Amino acid sequence: MSLSKNTAFTMTAAALQIGLTLVTLPMYLAVIGLDRYGVVVFIWLVFEYLLLFNLGLDRATINFLSRYRDDPARATSHFWAAMAVCATTGALAALFVYACFPFVLSHLLSISPALMAEMGHAFLALTALALISIAGSILAALLQAHERFFELNLAQLAMSAAFQIAPLLAATVWSARLETVIVVGAAARSLQTILYLAFCLRRKHRLGRPVFSGGDAKAMLRYGAWTSISGVISPIVVNLDRILIGTLSGSAAVALYALPYNLVMKAQLIPTSLASAMFPRLSQGTDLRARMATAEMALLSLAIVLSGGLIVGSFLLEPFLTVWIRQFVSRDAVLVGQFLILGIWFNGLAIVPFVWLQATGRPDRVAKIHMAELVPFVLLLWAMVANFGIVGAAIAWTLRVVADSAAMFYAAGISGSRLRRLAVPLGVVVGAVVFNCLPRRSVWEASGAGAVLMVLLLAWAWRNSPAAMLAPVHQFFRRFAWSPR
Repeated sequence: MSLSKNTAFTMTAAALQIGLTLVTLPMYLAVIGLDRYGVVVFIWLVFEYLLLFNLGLDRATINFLSRYRDDPARATSHFWAAMAVCATTGALAALFVYACFPFVLSHLLSISPALMAEMGHAFLALTALALISIAGSILAALLQAHERFFELNLAQLAMSAAFQIAPLLAATVWSARLETVIVVGAAARSLQTILYLAFCLRRKHRLGRPVFSGGDAKAMLRYGAWTSISGVISPIVVNLDRILIGTLSGSAAVALYALPYNLVMKAQLIPTSLASAMFPRLSQGTDLRARMATAEMALLSLAIVLSGGLIVGSFLLEPFLTVWIRQFVSRDAVLVGQFLILGIWFNGLAIVPFVWLQATGRPDRVAKIHMAELVPFVLLLWAMVANFGIVGAAIAWTLRVVADSAAMFYAAGISGSRLRRLAVPLGVVVGAVVFNCLPRRSVWEASGAGAVLMVLLLAWAWRNSPAAMLAPVHQFFRRFAWSPR
């Protein structure tokens, strides 16, 4: 299946998940309150770190299985080696949750005793989910390696629907206690792994007979070691802003930051969807020039689509927040969203060199970049949050992704001449953010500025897009253009 179709499957599923979030989040705030919502954000944020117990073997599985698609015996051996290792590490993750999660929540994240008393059996549910999710990451990698994006996204969409709706219904009908929300949420998240397994079993030849090769396990762990370093550091630098806000200002401040953050970060579905489709494709074959051409085409396409989406998002952010969350919106929340929009542009385009480095066997470069930026970012973030609150956190996050993007492009060997072509998309996004950070703007001024910036972007796209990208546009106009009889 084509790269564009795989990307479209992923984007469609992600867009539907975004729609669910937009509908259900205000309901959550109304049913469980701001403080409980902040705790729920904390819990699922910390839980994401447990997936690091797969030691980067999900990415290793995609890479190795993509390489050996024409050698079923080698592919099967690598799959079961990854699954065997993750069964062990998943058990360790489950033990960690049961033994340490209460301490992490009550002491490190400063959740109040009253809210901790509401957890009840939630820790047992999180313990079981840890083991299930780590095994599920390898099943998802199997589907992605074989480019089964329809099944992959169907499972993710079903889980997202259950995860958004089921806890809300339980809190409304049964109890708004944290125990109810977390236990039902954990059950909903486990649905994803069940569906992954069902889709894999439908294609038994892709699973093969269970075998274990120590040599294959070591090879995958060597690859996964570097990706797991990135896997350890990336969630820290991505999520540390909310952790520090919670530590310095409490769970209510986390919720106020998370509202615009969760909304704006939905724009990441564009680059992440492309990355999911691109990684197995770039992992195949030995023709470096052809793979680089694919990466460059992806970069140009991403610059056009992402920039257009961010311009629209920048102008609609404040009115949407006003309608969506009403009493929770503030000037600081709007500024947080605008600064994050600028950061998303850099972070989104950096996905291309990120995937290129991992797919071509250089995950070590990605890991070294992430290691180098960790300490400076922590210091910067701490200073910015302490002095400027949630707006400072957004500025620090954006500065970090600008530096990260520059380092990724340099490490991937993407020349400056190629990057200079992206000056116009960057300029129009910066223009949109600056305009929408101004305190007073009329509807007519905003409409005019948005139209001018979008026209500039489209004109640039028309002049710089390769013929292969413009061919569908030409075909559309030839099909529907009016011609006199």
